[in-house]
Amino acid sequence: MEVSDKAERSVLADRWNDLPDHLITEILSFLPMEDVHRYRCICKQWNALLSSNNFINHIWAHAPINQQPWLVLSDDNPSTPCMAFCFYTRKWHTCFSFSFLEKQAGTAQLIWRGSVPGVVLADVYFSGDGDGSNDTGIVARVCNPYTQTFFQLSPMSKITTVAHKCIIMSNSNDKSVLSETHKVVAFGWCRWEDSMKLFLEMHDRSEGRWKMVGFVEQISTWDVLWRGMVSCDCSFYCVGLHHRELRMAIVGFTCNNIHAAGTGTDSVAGTPMQPIPVRIAPFPEELCNQRYWPKLVTCGSRLLIVANRFANFQVEQQESYRRFKEVIAIWEFQNDHCPLNSNTSNSWSWKWKEIVRMPATVFDEFKRISAPSSAEWFESAEWFECRGVGDHVCFLPVDISSGQAIKVLVYNLKTGLWTWLPSCYLQTHPDSTLLSMAFQPMPYGKVH
Repeated sequence: MEVSDKAERSVLADRWNDLPDHLITEILSFLPMEDVHRYRCICKQWNALLSSNNFINHIWAHAPINQQPWLVLSDDNPSTPCMAFCFYTRKWHTCFSFSFLEKQAGTAQLIWRGSVPGVVLADVYFSGDGDGSNDTGIVARVCNPYTQTFFQLSPMSKITTVAHKCIIMSNSNDKSVLSETHKVVAFGWCRWEDSMKLFLEMHDRSEGRWKMVGFVEQISTWDVLWRGMVSCDCSFYCVGLHHRELRMAIVGFTCNNIHAAGTGTDSVAGTPMQPIPVRIAPFPEELCNQRYWPKLVTCGSRLLIVANRFANFQVEQQESYRRFKEVIAIWEFQNDHCPLNSNTSNSWSWKWKEIVRMPATVFDEFKRISAPSSAEWFESAEWFECRGVGDHVCFLPVDISSGQAIKVLVYNLKTGLWTWLPSCYLQTHPDSTLLSMAFQPMPYGKVH
């Protein structure tokens, strides 16, 4: 029996070796992300193929199973195993953890700031071991969770209070270096010429330090709400609140084509640092007349607003009596007519399009599953979070407890369908916060 098994394995191996190289390459392009590293150990031929940038970037990355980003969930404890949902297989799987970011002693908390293919930007909060012998504070690290490698960023040069930090893709015509063309940028305040200004700093990987890029123009009549800021195609967007009028707007600006500068002057031309132009687009009238709370979401190159608002309706047989019913709607902000970095005015051509409203039955079920028991928290409209993952808008709960099944509601922008993902059982720690991100699988994303 053992002899026949060996003979059968030998025959199968010979048949595999007889396959043309292009068929072997196509078959291996369907390997799941977590198996790419393990299969390199099988033979020299596979090791060479699976280590090739050309294979990974041009063949493996374009296989149907690897084209769409994952929805990744975890909590703020680095040792918690992350759960990833693949929209191709429609299954959850345990992918990785960030325990390699922890120190030998002391506790740590994690905040994901964003990701590019194969690479994650995270802030790690260290609290020491309680006796004062270990360092405490916050460090920013660019890491590859599969190779468990990371690069720790140096402290920022001028910014003292950070408003937003993220990692973005650089514009590159060479797609073979996709995993190497990312930039880390940060917005924050520092004192400049006897006043506090909002500056943009960019991390220069070649020199290992932060450089001042520019400062954001002041907007006299708008308060900018930096919480919930998003990036899309090297432009940045957040919500602005008008000083005197009860209305909101999209506030947008860009760092594209701006050279990293030294303190106060442009490092290339030696001229004074130029302000970063700001553009403002008021929300549509339908949102301004109702109570709502906007959340900005990016799905690829599309900028969406998820508006949690109350729509007016009449009760049957009581036409004189009105009350409010909550509605969640998705709007798309389209800026196709005027580039964001043009120096025309502080507004630009745009249009709004309401894509969909969450059906009442779906909303009731989502609220029943996800809304916390605290009515005060529910009324604040902060009881759910949104995450754009490819062509999907994912609705997640904020309040979680250990051992509880996490239900995620998804709207597909292509098909126009609302669906529930299978239940996710995350091994959360007590008093932890749910983290979520869109992660594009890429085995060899370089951190530096």
